[in-house]
Amino acid sequence: MEGDPERRIMELMSTHGEYRQVFYKILRFCMDPQSFISVQEEVHSYPEMETALQPPAILLNWLERAGGIEQFLDGEQGMWRTTEGGKRIVDQEAPMKKIQSLLETEQDFREIFLELLAFCETPRTIAEINEAFKGKPILSERKVYPAYFVHMLEEFGGLIWKDKGWRTTEAGKGVLMEKN
Repeated sequence: MEGDPERRIMELMSTHGEYRQVFYKILRFCMDPQSFISVQEEVHSYPEMETALQPPAILLNWLERAGGIEQFLDGEQGMWRTTEGGKRIVDQEAPMKKIQSLLETEQDFREIFLELLAFCETPRTIAEINEAFKGKPILSERKVYPAYFVHMLEEFGGLIWKDKGWRTTEAGKGVLMEKN
């Protein structure tokens, strides 16, 4: 891959959007050097990996080729660490920051996003979300469906699909706490 590491990492995250949060979490986890085994175990623990088609080793390889992480030896133990470019992406892609940016950009729908984050503190199906939000005048006036808000919050790190329900992430809960 050519170009600066930040551009390559962002390109990787865009190309493989289904792993965007996983890549972010790996970069954040490896801010302090981690053994190969601990990184593999950590990545396996991510809820996003429940439906992943690629194993952690492939994701780590992609992230390394993009310039986000690097391998090194500590004695005889293989280690991963986040590169300087990867560290800048961690700051840029912080989910709370991204959710706050979404709320600022989508001012007209700000309250809907916040209500959805609060509603999904208890896991919810899309049917439950549709039912709870169907009477909102702004949605019918603008012809916007609740699935749009679910999609945006998932993309920005506020919601995650886990155990057959949409759940508010820790970042989403953090945004709610700041707004109250």
